[in-house]
Amino acid sequence: MASKNHLKKLFQGRTKWNTWYKSNDFQADLSKASLCGIDLSGYNFSGANLFGAYLQETNLENVNFACSNLGKADLRGSNLKGANCMWCSFAGSIMNSLDLRYNNLSGAKFTNASLVDTDLSNSNLTMSELIYANLKGANLSKANLSNSNLKYSDLRQSNLSETDLTDSILTGSKIWDIKRTNWEIKNIDCTNAFIEKDAIKLTYFDKGEFENKFSKSIHIQIPYPQSVDSIDILSLFLNKLYKQCNEFSLTLDISHKNEKLYDFEKRAYFKSEQNIYDTFICYNRSDKTEVINIVNELKVNAVMPFMDHFDLRPGSRWQDVIGEIIKGIPSVTVFFGQEGIGPWQEWELTEIISEQKQRIHKKGIRIIPVILQNGRNIKNNIPKELKKYTWVDFREDEPDPLDQLIWGITQKKRDKKNKETILKINIEQLIGEELACSINKEYIEEIIYNIISEHKSNKNILTVIEKDELFKNIEHHICKII
Repeated sequence: MASKNHLKKLFQGRTKWNTWYKSNDFQADLSKASLCGIDLSGYNFSGANLFGAYLQETNLENVNFACSNLGKADLRGSNLKGANCMWCSFAGSIMNSLDLRYNNLSGAKFTNASLVDTDLSNSNLTMSELIYANLKGANLSKANLSNSNLKYSDLRQSNLSETDLTDSILTGSKIWDIKRTNWEIKNIDCTNAFIEKDAIKLTYFDKGEFENKFSKSIHIQIPYPQSVDSIDILSLFLNKLYKQCNEFSLTLDISHKNEKLYDFEKRAYFKSEQNIYDTFICYNRSDKTEVINIVNELKVNAVMPFMDHFDLRPGSRWQDVIGEIIKGIPSVTVFFGQEGIGPWQEWELTEIISEQKQRIHKKGIRIIPVILQNGRNIKNNIPKELKKYTWVDFREDEPDPLDQLIWGITQKKRDKKNKETILKINIEQLIGEELACSINKEYIEEIIYNIISEHKSNKNILTVIEKDELFKNIEHHICKII
């Protein structure tokens, strides 16, 4: 039970309590104290014993709870805005529907705590312990949970979008219907988890398998043998996505409408969002508009470029990111316009040439110099290391500079008659994340190829009715193989 002397001091007000507590070398005993509805904002309870305390509807704004014990405390309806809860124990506490946004909860213990529908977005939960914690419906978006232990926690229908779970433990957790857009799960420890709603049957994962399956969204790219107009495509996908997703995106790349195209072949394939890029875009920022147009053409043709304008995350150390990208990239595309080499481009070229020299005994980095349409006498002002490479010249019509650039990046020469329209589909948005994560990629590729082949009309164009049927067949086939 709480010390009567400590309770007496507590009710003398914040200033007297904080002064008295600071001058005495002991831990306050307020265990099982009834402090409901009281204004305790700004109090110093560091290291205090508040085990089993009744704190419903209590104002705990900016309280210092560092290293204190609030195990089995009832905190429902309390205000913990700005409270310092580092290394605090909330084991077995009731904390449902609290607003803990931006709170410092580093190292805190939430074993068996109830945090149903609690808002923990943007909070610092590094090295926290959430074993058996009930986090159903909790908002953990953009929270830092790196090096945390969520073993056997209930995360069903929680929001983990943009949450950092690097080096965390998730084994035995319940993860049905979680939101996980852009979450970070590098080196996560998860040998099994409950992925179904009733959380009865465990799904087991080999080492690294959970990270590979759940780390990023899987995308399917289906090349169409003949172009289709945007209205026809929308009739296929938009209604379906609307019904299944609160948020969705649909990327349509429509081009080469009037070109005679080759017969349909097996070319359904996958591109994952795992930072796998085909080429690094090195350019002078004064040429950005023209370079972006070329980059978009590359994307239409299933070539994945890294361009800082699109792919550099705000807040990241750009030199570190670009340095790492260059180290792992198979090719670099260097653009030159009328302004010559820009200051940042010069730094990038230094890194590129340095990387090329380091790979001298390995498979070298391919460098493709490109002259933009506004380039003039540019070859006289380029680094000597680049003069030995074959150029792509967008000032010329023949050979087609885009075809030449794609050839240089992919090492595959593109025949004009094989140009195609690419339709990009996020499979998780179509059939749900849980289902998508249970499917072998090769199965989906084969399914889509077979279904499209079966439903082709004589003109190699899928009609609206046939496309609606395509969805039903995809779902039917997928359900059969799981």
